[in-house]
Amino acid sequence: MAVRRALGYKLADNERLLRQFLDHLERAGLSTITTEAAVAWGTLPTRAKPIYWRRRLSVVRGYARHLNALDPACEVPPGILPCFANRVPPHLFSDQEILSLMSTPGRVFRQALRVATHRLLIGLLSVTGLRTGDAVRLDREHVDLDAGILAIVDSKYGKSRQVLLSPSTVTELHVYAELRDQAVGPVGAPAFFVSAQGRLQVNTVDYTFATLVKAAGIRDHRLGRYACRSTIAPTHASFSRTGPREKETQITFGWL
Repeated sequence: MAVRRALGYKLADNERLLRQFLDHLERAGLSTITTEAAVAWGTLPTRAKPIYWRRRLSVVRGYARHLNALDPACEVPPGILPCFANRVPPHLFSDQEILSLMSTPGRVFRQALRVATHRLLIGLLSVTGLRTGDAVRLDREHVDLDAGILAIVDSKYGKSRQVLLSPSTVTELHVYAELRDQAVGPVGAPAFFVSAQGRLQVNTVDYTFATLVKAAGIRDHRLGRYACRSTIAPTHASFSRTGPREKETQITFGWL
């Protein structure tokens, strides 16, 4: 785990699953990995889908390969669950759908801060292509409103980068920051995006996004929070072909 993390992998889920498997071995009274124990644990829970079983067993297999080099008694379970995920192309939001989503929090929620937080987050994801995790991890010090730059720190594979913002996006961030500071104070939690409980969490965004999509009347089984950032690539491609034609979404937040 340490070696792979040094290469930039997060491995949060891997660590969680691996600890569960090691607890399983301990309860079974085993001092090393056996194929039988790996398969028995990997195919839990019994009602789960095969793709989830394959994920669990692949975590054990990777660890077993490493351990086998140190302990030949450690068995490496074979790839006996050849189930592959079918990646469904994400839904690409139209300008009107994004605007509808951005207006929906005001109809669904009562708290002004919650409305502003999710409205801004949807807009920011749609015009920058940020990962949701990168957005919710933003601290106030990472948002330079004077320069119009977001500092994305320790993102996927441990990489960092800067994201340039348009003047209209900076204006929206200014408005949100003022509302946030009025609600929670300018000093305290370092997070830029906040909820009543503190820093906004990815699982909260997932749940809220699903609620807003349903309330907005958008029906597509491919929908998810990742669809917002997936929308940015074809949007920019269209923009580069058609030139600086003003659209509603440009007026609202501007381009990257």
